[in-house]
Amino acid sequence: MTEVLSKRQPKILIVDDEKDICNVLDSFLSLEYDTVSTTDSEEAMQILDREEFDLVITDIKMPKYDGFDICNKVNNVSPSTYIILITGFADLDLAIKGMKEGTFDFIRKPFTIEEIMISVKRAFKIKEALRKEKEYEKQKSILELVEGLKDKLVNRITAAIWTRDFVEEALADKLEEEEAEQLQVLKESLERVLEIATKLSEYTSEFVSVNDKVDIGLLINQLPSRHSDVTINITGEEITDEVIGQDEQLAECFDALIENSVEASIKKSIEVTINLEKVNGVIRISFADNGEGIPNEFIDKVFTPFFTTKGTKATGLGLWLVYQKVKHFGGNVEIDSLNQQGTVVTIELPVV
Repeated sequence: MTEVLSKRQPKILIVDDEKDICNVLDSFLSLEYDTVSTTDSEEAMQILDREEFDLVITDIKMPKYDGFDICNKVNNVSPSTYIILITGFADLDLAIKGMKEGTFDFIRKPFTIEEIMISVKRAFKIKEALRKEKEYEKQKSILELVEGLKDKLVNRITAAIWTRDFVEEALADKLEEEEAEQLQVLKESLERVLEIATKLSEYTSEFVSVNDKVDIGLLINQLPSRHSDVTINITGEEITDEVIGQDEQLAECFDALIENSVEASIKKSIEVTINLEKVNGVIRISFADNGEGIPNEFIDKVFTPFFTTKGTKATGLGLWLVYQKVKHFGGNVEIDSLNQQGTVVTIELPVV
């Protein structure tokens, strides 16, 4: 069976010495999350040494190691992991101690699955909100830095390229083969840095308004004529709705996805299927190619600025810029990949 590679599911460790409770929690939570469960607290300690979890649900009263020992272990090996304590003892002191240990929630037995699910979903909702805030602050810092340095950076890189060209021309008859090769490498490196600086510079200044309306169906239907070297199939619903965005910026996003499929593939014949559908006031546009897919270890990094698997000639900004632009228009981007069978990038944009 071909493994589907997509965004990693949140991972939960369940620890309870009561086998029935452990099994029930595992059965229900595994429907939505990646779960590992054990009735042995000593084994739980060993699992925490070798695996990382987003959430740990643990009983308090257990042989060998209790829930607070588990808390201490989690805090030492993975401070960002959330903890939910469960106990059959209605003890306020235990609850207070748990909160001091940094636990996210404290649930008394007997509990319902609904109580557990509410607590788990709340934990992941908060965790995701904090992750997005951290990501936003990181990207904001990058953009603020570029905004402050972009003119100086572009000018100085351009000057460096001119200087290199001047040196090469002046010493053309005196350069050894190895020296000429080194100058060429320098030129390629400077041009790549210039391209990165220029793209980031354009990104920081290109958005003025997000209130434009875009005929998304028309925009998609124009893609085959702009990419004659790629077989493009358009499927799904006939969309007549307009979405929030800007024609030029969304066209650049779609072009980038198609070009990325071509550049990332070793196949001579690339086919991209674009599917459109309207779901709950959102237009979903999926770009599916027949390339090699994205390795599992890279799937979570593709929207990271400067990340690339295409060597030194690539900027590593293509998918990141797509993500930023779509987010700017209030949309969302998701990516799935079938190992050796292709990649699907789905863009969601709100209908006007």
